[in-house]
Amino acid sequence: MRHSAVALSAALCLTACAHGPPVDTSYRAARADELPERVAGDLPQLSDALKRRHAGEVAETRYRIYVDTDGAVRRVDVVRGFADADAEIVRALGTWRYTPRADRVRTDVRFTLAFARHSPEEINAAMADPPGQRARNLPPPDFRAQVVEEEPVIFPQNLVIKYANRDLHVVARLCADAATGRVNLVRILDGVPEAEGPVVEALKRWRVRPQPDGRPICTLLHIYYGGESYWVPR
Repeated sequence: MRHSAVALSAALCLTACAHGPPVDTSYRAARADELPERVAGDLPQLSDALKRRHAGEVAETRYRIYVDTDGAVRRVDVVRGFADADAEIVRALGTWRYTPRADRVRTDVRFTLAFARHSPEEINAAMADPPGQRARNLPPPDFRAQVVEEEPVIFPQNLVIKYANRDLHVVARLCADAATGRVNLVRILDGVPEAEGPVVEALKRWRVRPQPDGRPICTLLHIYYGGESYWVPR
């Protein structure tokens, strides 16, 4: 399976900001924890040419989605975009489906586009399953829904000072054992080398729910100073 060398980190936020196109107030502004479960939809697929053109770049983007009572996304607005990727991200968000609910809601989906410096071949090698096992690769939000114990990543103060106003981050592939739920594989794919130790140490303390099908689950996370975002596997 071929995996992208671009990081797409997604988070949901309240749409009370005054940026982007005019807001349709017939859709109620919703917090992330008020949204129903997302049950279907594409992840953005960015071209190899785009990845090569922007290798090493990081861009913060935001897109507003309007979810109807039937769970369909009726409208997608670019609030803060990235010109080369907007069309594909808007297309993908338009395919998202949620469980039906009584009212129409709007919220923002925020992506961090972190274009990795590694080749697709290097990414594929790092994305290999645990030895002798066939893992399930989950989108990061689905993996996070399985997490029952986690250790926060604490970056040493000397790194925070050294990388002030720069991108202090690590991209990690992690897999959790199906029986115990313990994260037993962490591979670093990108980021600041001095920050790898704290990230690996914290992630190996994470635990997910045991998996009834007996298969380990894996995902990619983009851990950065000040928070966590998701590197979506392809």
